[in-house]
Amino acid sequence: MSVLNFKFIKRWGVNFKDIQAGIGVALGRALVIKAGFSGSGINDLIYMVDVVNRGI
Repeated sequence: MSVLNFKFIKRWGVNFKDIQAGIGVALGRALVIKAGFSGSGINDLIYMVDVVNRGI
């Protein structure tokens, strides 16, 4: 983050507010399914959850 903030300040000036990031963990139910069309080669996981979008 310090390198990214340094580059942003260098480009846009000292009035740029520092970017901050964090890692959080949430607990809840999640539904994960494989979706795709037979024979199309598309076979991706689809996550249907509220856990990953929960904020404090």
